Amino acid sequence: MEKKVRVLVFYSSEEILKSFGSLCRSRDSVVELKLRDELNSCISVLERSNGDDSGATGTSGNAQTNSPQEAPVDLVYLDVSGMPAAQRTKSLRRLLSIDHTAVGILDPQDDLADPAAWIREGAADYVGARASELKIKVRRFEEVLEWRSLKSEPAVKQVNGVAAPSSHVQPHPDFPTPGPPLPNLIPSPSQWSRIRIGAEYSFVMMYVGLDLGLGVSSDSRVAMLQSSLKDFRAALQDEIAPFHGKLWFWKDTAGLVLFPFDGESGDAIVAAMRIVLIRLFWQAEGRTNYVTKHFRLAIDVGNTVYTDGAQRETLVSDMVNYMFHLGGKHAEDGQCVISEEMLSRCPEGLRPYFVPCGDFGGKKIWRMREVLLPHST
Repeated sequence: MEKKVRVLVFYSSEEILKSFGSLCRSRDSVVELKLRDELNSCISVLERSNGDDSGATGTSGNAQTNSPQEAPVDLVYLDVSGMPAAQRTKSLRRLLSIDHTAVGILDPQDDLADPAAWIREGAADYVGARASELKIKVRRFEEVLEWRSLKSEPAVKQVNGVAAPSSHVQPHPDFPTPGPPLPNLIPSPSQWSRIRIGAEYSFVMMYVGLDLGLGVSSDSRVAMLQSSLKDFRAALQDEIAPFHGKLWFWKDTAGLVLFPFDGESGDAIVAAMRIVLIRLFWQAEGRTNYVTKHFRLAIDVGNTVYTDGAQRETLVSDMVNYMFHLGGKHAEDGQCVISEEMLSRCPEGLRPYFVPCGDFGGKKIWRMREVLLPHST
């Protein structure tokens, strides 16, 4: 029998109880809800059980009667709403240190000022203020575990405290030198409230373009198409929010996302890889449909004057024009292409997943390795 995904949720808010409660009855996973007050008493049990690879399964019919002692837990979620900052940090870091366990953060009150910082520390999932609106399904847990597995394979690992090359996956031999200085850098604040309209900043820009011709028949109704585009943009905004991304503007079937940039951050690359990997789960969860299945991404860093995205018709910027050409003409369906300048900021563990794909506009361009998708049935 295939092993079920075991999920433990420590909650303190009604939003989380509403989002996860129905999953306790799912036959596809073992989900257990516990009050957050029980966290400290359970962590030591989790440390012992997940350090034991004996393979115990413990799959009783009622998920709420299972305890962490029965079998290793695959995924732990912590509701951080209302937690004092010091306690929150201590609890999350202790959870992240447990072997063989992915950690998700539940933040229904948006208490975390910088959720992306916890993604960098090792968290595998984040659910923010719209927690009560999400229809959490078992497929989300499977996707989170796949993502955690992907990003936990570093190009360099420690052996007795000394860095040693990975034995099975290495970056391309021409991978750019990490983080060379950028000319004309004007760091943009990480908080959007501090970014002034009319001022010039450096941003990481992500082009997102839909290939509707690959999934839409000529007689598709306008209302259905507009609804599909709206759902896609909403799913996209949810995915980029933990990384401080903002959908700046959208025109017809393409748009541009901005990420504040301090000269070093590679968060936009992590966000892009999540989007590529998660697109099928968007459909499975009913967040998008077949109409918006096919899309392409392009990422680069550059300067532009920040304006109101609603005034897109009057927006004039060489960098913006370049992004639309890079995404529309160089990237292919399902691809994520990145300038070498930006790729040099790529988190270390993700570097093996990019290969060169030529030049465009005088820049060397790399692409994410292709993700194999299942055949349609």
